[in-house]
Amino acid sequence: MLKIIVFPSREKIITADRKIMRVYPIFTEKGERLQDCTDFAGMKDVEISVLHWFWPFRALKLNITSEVKRGVVEFLHQYHARQDLSFDCYSFVRLVYGIDREHHTEFMTRFWKICTYRWWRRKIGDVAFLIDFESNYFHHAAIYIGLGLYLSVYGAGGDLEIATLKDMVRDYGAKDVVSGVPRH
Repeated sequence: MLKIIVFPSREKIITADRKIMRVYPIFTEKGERLQDCTDFAGMKDVEISVLHWFWPFRALKLNITSEVKRGVVEFLHQYHARQDLSFDCYSFVRLVYGIDREHHTEFMTRFWKICTYRWWRRKIGDVAFLIDFESNYFHHAAIYIGLGLYLSVYGAGGDLEIATLKDMVRDYGAKDVVSGVPRH
């Protein structure tokens, strides 16, 4: 099992398309940055824990869904550190929920039930889409994993990152946030 630990202080990263984003650093239990690891052969399960500044030596394990676990494992086996430009945040969300990879964001409503985002009603595993209604522009997709944190792939060919919704909205320049539930 791979144990991922989210550190409490944010850092700035630069994406492949040269955008500066604020994310939480993520490490493996061995102390290596997840982004620097390349050997995930044989790994079948994942666990995510969060360190808080007020609990400096104790990590709180997140209760992520089986779909998210499966999606993270599959991502690490197939897309991690490969800089596949055909794989982005929306591809990751589709991977997690088993939605056909061939459709694009302009057909979202065919595969997702879209509703108003309510932060107080969010559940672990909920998908947040950052968009602009006015210009009909899609910015980003992320999955809620608990404690105000969202898991996503940052940009085409990017890697797994963890951030808050507030940071993602600011960094991606999105004006609106909606929730999405897969239509099955």
